[in-house]
Amino acid sequence: MAGEDRFFYVLSIIDVFDRYIIDYHVGLRCEARHAVYTLKSALWYRRLDKMLQNRL
Repeated sequence: MAGEDRFFYVLSIIDVFDRYIIDYHVGLRCEARHAVYTLKSALWYRRLDKMLQNRL
């Protein structure tokens, strides 16, 4: 609703070498389980990315 005081959270996992956002979470809550899931997802994404680069 317009005028409501609401917050949303953005949790980003950023690679410090190339400043690329690997994965992120946006939601009305940001709890430990969201951080764990986002980190695991980011690590999985980077692992797959490296495997694909090695094949080329």
